[in-house]
Amino acid sequence: MQSILIFLALFTQTAYAQTLPPVVYSTSTAPAIIEAYAAKYGTPAAPLVATLNCESHFAADRVGDHGTSFGVAQIHLPAHPDITKEQALDPMWAVDYAAREFAAGNAGQWTCYKKLYE
Repeated sequence: MQSILIFLALFTQTAYAQTLPPVVYSTSTAPAIIEAYAAKYGTPAAPLVATLNCESHFAADRVGDHGTSFGVAQIHLPAHPDITKEQALDPMWAVDYAAREFAAGNAGQWTCYKKLYE
């Protein structure tokens, strides 16, 4: 819970938020970080958390699909030529991307989402 509050504070424009240390992504902080990004985009957190857990077990360095999908969100680079491998492997960038895509109604591009919810 404390990590959620710290991370949510980072989204505010208060002087307090600007003095907080950056949140470090790890498999243990991932659910709180993912929940905060879901809140940022106004999308339900549970499906996003479940999908990314299924895709990568929250591992930021996960490589799948025979070396074509990367990171916590398992971004399949051949399907997303505008995304770099470095972006996909950056967990904060990837979680932000996934939350934005879920909010836009594009959750179905993740295999685990389809397996869990369709």
